[in-house]
Amino acid sequence: MSFVTNNMAIFSGSGSMMSSSGMMVRSSHRVGGAGYHPSQYRCRGRGNNIMVAASTWSRMMAHVASTSTSTSTSTSTSASTSTSASTSPTPTPATQSATSRSESSASFMSGAAIRQAFLDFYASHPELNHTLLPSSSLVPEDPTVLLTIAGMLQFKPIFLGQISAQETINTTRATTSQKCVRTNDIENVGVTARHHTFFEMLGNFSFGDYFKEQACFMAWQLSTEVYNIPPSRIHVSVFETDDEAYAIWTEKVGVDKRHVHRLGADDNFWAAGPTGPCGPCTELYYDFAPENGYDAIDLANDDDRFLEFYNLVFMEMNRAADGSTTPLERKCIDTGMGLERMAQVLQGVDNNYETDLLFPIIETMVQLMPSSSGDDMRAVYTTLDETTQRYLKVIADHTRASINLLSDGVLPSNVGRGYVLRRLIRRTARCCRLIGVDASKAVEAAAETAFSLTGAAPGLEIPDPKKVQKELGKEVARFLETLDRGETLLMDVIAKAKADGADKISGNDAFVLYDTFGFPVDITSEVAAEHGLTVDMAGFEEEMEAQKSRSRKAVSAVDVTAAGAFGAVLESNGSTDFVGYEEVEAAGATVVGVFEVAEEDQEAMKANLKGSKKEKKQKAAKEDKEDSKQKAATGPPTKFKVVLDRTPFYAESGGQVGDRGLLMINNARWRVLDCQKAASGQLHVHDVTFDGLLGEPSVEKPTPPPASAQLEVGMVVDAAAVDATARRRITAHHSATHLLQSALKSVLGDELKQAGSYCDASRLRFDFSGPSVDGPLTPEQLAEVEALVNSWTTGSALPRTAREMPIKEASEMGATMAFGEKYGDVVRVVDFGQGVSVELCGGCHVENTAQIGLFRIIAETGIAAGVRRIEAVVGESAYEYLSTRDNTFSQVCGMLAAQPDEVVSRVGSMQKDSVSLNKELAALKEKMAELEASRILSESVTEAGNGAYVAASMDGTPAAALQTAAKFLLESVEAKLGGGDDDEPKPVCILLSSVLAAEEKLAFACAANDAAVKDRGLNAGKLVGAVAKVAGGGGGGKPNLAQAGGRDITKAGEALEKAREELAAAFDDQ
Repeated sequence: MSFVTNNMAIFSGSGSMMSSSGMMVRSSHRVGGAGYHPSQYRCRGRGNNIMVAASTWSRMMAHVASTSTSTSTSTSTSASTSTSASTSPTPTPATQSATSRSESSASFMSGAAIRQAFLDFYASHPELNHTLLPSSSLVPEDPTVLLTIAGMLQFKPIFLGQISAQETINTTRATTSQKCVRTNDIENVGVTARHHTFFEMLGNFSFGDYFKEQACFMAWQLSTEVYNIPPSRIHVSVFETDDEAYAIWTEKVGVDKRHVHRLGADDNFWAAGPTGPCGPCTELYYDFAPENGYDAIDLANDDDRFLEFYNLVFMEMNRAADGSTTPLERKCIDTGMGLERMAQVLQGVDNNYETDLLFPIIETMVQLMPSSSGDDMRAVYTTLDETTQRYLKVIADHTRASINLLSDGVLPSNVGRGYVLRRLIRRTARCCRLIGVDASKAVEAAAETAFSLTGAAPGLEIPDPKKVQKELGKEVARFLETLDRGETLLMDVIAKAKADGADKISGNDAFVLYDTFGFPVDITSEVAAEHGLTVDMAGFEEEMEAQKSRSRKAVSAVDVTAAGAFGAVLESNGSTDFVGYEEVEAAGATVVGVFEVAEEDQEAMKANLKGSKKEKKQKAAKEDKEDSKQKAATGPPTKFKVVLDRTPFYAESGGQVGDRGLLMINNARWRVLDCQKAASGQLHVHDVTFDGLLGEPSVEKPTPPPASAQLEVGMVVDAAAVDATARRRITAHHSATHLLQSALKSVLGDELKQAGSYCDASRLRFDFSGPSVDGPLTPEQLAEVEALVNSWTTGSALPRTAREMPIKEASEMGATMAFGEKYGDVVRVVDFGQGVSVELCGGCHVENTAQIGLFRIIAETGIAAGVRRIEAVVGESAYEYLSTRDNTFSQVCGMLAAQPDEVVSRVGSMQKDSVSLNKELAALKEKMAELEASRILSESVTEAGNGAYVAASMDGTPAAALQTAAKFLLESVEAKLGGGDDDEPKPVCILLSSVLAAEEKLAFACAANDAAVKDRGLNAGKLVGAVAKVAGGGGGGKPNLAQAGGRDITKAGEALEKAREELAAAFDDQ
C-alpha cells in the first residue's frame, strides 16, 4: 500500500510508489521491508531508546490520507516530484501532537545520545535511508579553505556539479557528524554562551534527491518526536519571499503561524560567493521563554530568548555574474545542527560549556586549582568569579580543538594551520597559568579528559592519544619559555615608555607582545600598572580589529564557485585519462577545453587552479576589469589553458611538479609550461604558449599564434610529448623521496611521519616529524641515512611495482599513509624491493632503484617546531652538485697553497690566528678609547652642583669600547672630585656618543654612579634612551649603566646637545 500527499509519496514495503496522478511506479531503491511495522523503529542512542509509537504513525497516516485527494496545480513540480524517489515519512502535524506532550521543556539527553539519535534517525530509519559517512579530516582536500569549517565542505564538489554523488559516495542522500574548527571569532570564546573554535555539526544532505518539503518534515519529526522538544518551544524562520517554505511549515507540517517568521537575506539566504549555487534557508529556534508571548519577537537578535539549533539550506538556484538567478537542474539540501547547541537545550543548562561535552574538562581544571575543596566541582565552579570561569571555558574549548587538529596531522608552526594550532595551545596554557595551575600538567590533564569525550561516530576517533600528548607537551614547554621571554620584553617596553616620558604603553607595542609573542594584554596591563603606566587599549583594539578583519577575509565562507568553467568541461567530457605512467608521448588526444588567458590574469588563473585565495583573486580581477580590457586590446592573448581528454602530462600533486613538454596540433607546436589539476583533481590543465609552426624555429618570447594556428575545441592532437629528460630526473627524485622516508624510519624509528615533500628535476626535499625528532639530526645519523639509501640505489636494483587495491588491503600490507591525509576506497600502492618501501602514491617513479643513482644529502634544517627538512639530490643532479663543490674546493686549495688533506689543519690555524688578532685589536681599540677618554677628562668635564658630568663625542669608537670608555671616565672623574663630607663619591654621570660612519649608525653609552642616581634622580637607561630617540633610535639598560643606538647620523650633534641639556638640568642646584 502507498500513501500520497501533495507532491510527495510515502513508499510501501513493495518498493513501489504512487504518483499524485495515481499511477504506480517503481522506486529507485527499496525501502521498508516485509513484516516491518513503524512501531519497531528505534534510535539506538547511548543510554536512550527513542521509539516512535504506533499511535503516532497512525495519526501520521491519517494526515496523509486527509491530504491525498489534493493535487498540485503546478505540472512541473508534480512531474519532478513523482520521479524524485522521495521517501520521507510524514510526521504528526504540530497542532495535533502538541497536546500529547509536556509543554514545559525538552527531555534530557547526553551529548553522545544526541549525536547517535540524529545519525540513527537518518541512517537507520528504513524509509529515510541515508548513508552514514565518516567525518572528514579537519585538514580539507579543498585547497581554498585552511580548515574544515562546515559540515558540507566534503561534499563541495558534488554541490558544484563537478562530480557525481552516485559515482563518488554511491548515494544521493547522506548523514554525518562533522568535526569543524573556526577561529575568526576566537576572542568570543568563553565570553558568549555559544562561541566555539571546535564544534560538531550534525547534518543530513540530499544531492538531487528529496527537497524542501521532505526536509522540513524530517527536521520537525526529529525535533519533536526523537528529541521530544515541545512544539510550543520551537519557532521557525523562513526567507522573506519564500512563500513555499512558509506554506510547508504552516499548512502541511502544521506549525502555529505565530511561530513562523519571515527574515531577510542576512539571516535566511545562503550563497557560497558572488556567483554559483545559492538559495533560501529555514531555521529552527528553541524558545527559552515562551511565557514572554509573541510581542516584539526578534529571532535574529534576541540571543537570550532564542537559540538557533537547526538550519536547512535549499540550494535551488544558480547566481550568474550579473546577479541574475536561474533554477538548478539538481536541487540539493544541506543542513546543519550544532551538537553543542542541542546539548544545551536538551540538558537544560545556561550555556554550551556546562553540557557534558565540555564541562568534564572544566571540572578537571577546577580540581587542580589550589583554592578548590570538596568533591562537587560544579558547585565550586559556580562560586568562581566571571573572569576565572571564562579562562576555564577557553581551556575546555581550545583543548578539544587542539587534540583534534593534532590528531589530523597538523603540527604547531608560525604559518597556516600550524599557526592556528599554536595559538590555540598557547592560549590554553596561558589560561592555565592565569587560574593558578601548572600549565604543563594542566594541559595534559585537560587533554586526557577530552580524549574520553571524543565521539564514537566514524571519523571522530583520536587514534593515537600518546602522540597528541607528546606534541602538546612540546608546544606548551616552548610557550612557557616564550612567556618568560615576553615578560622580559615587556620590561623593555616599560623602560622605553618611561624614557620617552610617556604615561602609557602604546597599543601597537601591546599588540606586538600579544600577537607575536603570545603575551596576554591583561597581564601587560597589570604589570604596567605596577610601574605607574596604563595601556592604550583603544590602540590595541584597533590593531586587534585589523587582525580580525584579515582573519575573516582569509576564512569567511566555503567557496564553491571557483573554477566553474572547468566544472563545465568535466560535466561535458568526463575526467582526463592520464596515460603518463606507461608513456611520455601520446597521439590522438582530443582538445576538450581551451581558455584564453590575458597576461595580467595569468597569475590569478594559476592561483585558481592551485586553489589559493580564489575569491580574492577574482575580486581583484573584477576591480581591474576595464584596465584589463585596455591591456588586452593591445594584442591577442599569448597564453592558454588547454584540457585534453587524455594526456601523458602529469599534473602537479603529491609533491611532484607538473610535466613540461610540447603539443603538436595541426601545423603548430605549443610549449607546455606546466600542468595543474582542476575540478577537484579530475582534469589535467596544460599551461601552453605558441612555440612556432612545424618546420620553423621556436619563437623567442610569448607570441600570439597566427590565424593558421588557432586552438579550438574538438581538434585532434598529433602528438603530446613530455620532456623525457626532465621527467626521468623528476621520477628519480620522487622515488628517492620514498627510499629516504624508509631510511629515516630505519634510523629514527617507525613513528616518524611525513609532513610534506617536493621533487622536481633538480632536487628533492622531505619534511618529517616524530617522537625522536627533537632537534637537528647528528652527522652520524645523516651519514647512516645517506648510506642506507645509496645501498638501495647504487648497490642493487630493487624493482618497482605499482598497483591499485582496496585501502583496507593496502593498510594490511603495511603501506605508508600520509598522516592526516584522506584517501578513497581504492588506492595506488608503490612498492620498491618487495617491502623496502611501500607507500600510497599517485606519482611517477623509476622502474628500479638503480635508475636513481647516487643519493646525496645537501641540507638538513628545521622549518617549524618539531618538523625537520632534508634536501637532497640524486643521479645527474648529484654529479652536478659534487662537481661544483669539487671545483670550489680546488680553488680553496689554491688560495691556501695547500694540498687537499692539509686544508682542514690550515683553516684551523687561520681561525686561531684570527681569534687572537681580533682580541688584540679589541684591546687596542679599548686602549685608544681610554686615551681619547683621557683627553675628554682634561677638556670636557663640567663641574656643577657638588658633582660633575660629561657629554662628549668619541666618533669611530665601537659600542663595546664606548661603554668601556664611559666606565673609565666615571672612575676618573670620581677620583678627580674626591669624596664629600662623608667620604662618599660625589654625583657623576658620563654620556658618550660615537658616529660609526661605515655602518651609518650612532652608538651611545651612559654611566652614572650611585650618588647621581640617588641625589640627582638620574637613570642611565632613561637618559640614553631619550638621547638616542633624537637620532631615530632607542635603547636602555640599568640605572647605572646603559647603551643605545641611533639610525640618523646627521642628528649626532642634536642628540649630544639633548644630553647636555638633560645633565645640566639634573645638576642644577637652583
